[in-house]
Amino acid sequence: MKRNHLRNINTGMKHIKLIVFSCILGVASLQAQDDGGGEFNTYGDTTSMDTSALGYGEEGEASGVNGPMRFEKHERFEAPYDSLRELIFYSNVVEDPNCNECSADSLYIRALRYLKGRFGEKVLKEITLEAKPGNKLAVLLKVPLVTKPQPNVVIKEGFIEYKLVLRFQDNRYKYEISNFVHIRDIQGAAGGQSRTYAEYYRQAKTFTRANDLYLIGMDMEVKKTLANLTKSLREKWKPEDEDDW
Repeated sequence: MKRNHLRNINTGMKHIKLIVFSCILGVASLQAQDDGGGEFNTYGDTTSMDTSALGYGEEGEASGVNGPMRFEKHERFEAPYDSLRELIFYSNVVEDPNCNECSADSLYIRALRYLKGRFGEKVLKEITLEAKPGNKLAVLLKVPLVTKPQPNVVIKEGFIEYKLVLRFQDNRYKYEISNFVHIRDIQGAAGGQSRTYAEYYRQAKTFTRANDLYLIGMDMEVKKTLANLTKSLREKWKPEDEDDW
């Protein structure tokens, strides 16, 4: 009887060990699947996340709380690049031959009005680099840099500074946007700010996922500015006061 009783106990212990071992393998399998998922899956859905805290290292790897987490390689974002200038460079000529109120002077004034409405008259004076009425307008803009690591996640990543140049002719204008600089506060006792040129993000072989988020954020800012600028330059001419006729 005693031998049978001991044999039953040993058999039961073996079954318990098998069950525990199977549970461990299942948890490990789930963790491995999570590690191969999206870039921010481990961190959940948050709007206060700072991507600099993720510790992005070599391509396909990020350092997390429990050690390195592996991710699949991704296709790099290609910002428009001028190889002669060696700059990320947006440029195009916009024409409206059917606009009867689109003289070079009119387009110039409308561009000023758009920038004044966005930044205020005082700031516009400070950021203006060159102003030739009816001919050319150059400004150095500084706006928040916003990234979207997930569709419903928006993160402020410091500021982006860039140069906007507008050249005017009757019924047409040309824009040039370049000299992108990412500005962020330096954490710690030293303080101050870091300034990183966008071209570095384009060429760097490490931290590529975070770098692409910055480049895409810059691209979104450019497209939003161009859309609003184009709308302002196409609007029917409205004098600022009744005596302007």
